[in-house]
Amino acid sequence: LTSFSFNANYTSIENGAFFACTKLSSLTIYGNITEVGYWAFGRCQSLISLTYFGLINPVNDSDVFINSAFENAYVTEEYKDDNFVDILLLYM
Repeated sequence: LTSFSFNANYTSIENGAFFACTKLSSLTIYGNITEVGYWAFGRCQSLISLTYFGLINPVNDSDVFINSAFENAYVTEEYKDDNFVDILLLYM
């Protein structure tokens, strides 16, 4: 699995859902996701691209991306928070 997109059927991402998915490199999350669990993408060492279409940060714990290569989050101009898990924001 190298990329994944959460469609409208998803409202949350469980704890450890993609833990140690070492080939996952890109992720798209739509605004219907309201919660991302602890270590959901921990140790995803190839994860470098995240695009988020929601308005507020669904992540309550900075350990969601622990030990991953993730550095930037692409968000829309309408995004209302100042950060995404303390990661640099890039506007689409």
